[in-house]
Amino acid sequence: MAWLWTALSVWLVLALGAAVLIGRGIRRADREELGSTLDWDTTTLDAEDAPQRHDHRR
Repeated sequence: MAWLWTALSVWLVLALGAAVLIGRGIRRADREELGSTLDWDTTTLDAEDAPQRHDHRR
């Protein structure tokens, strides 16, 4: 039964390592595709898109 726990532990460590490597690769590719290393604050973008007072139509 101990071999089962050992195998499960090894599998989890390998899966975690693969997930970290894939995540880092995706993050790097995303930054290179965008051509920017800026971290965007999406809350400010939503505030800019909010309807303004002069946007109302009658």
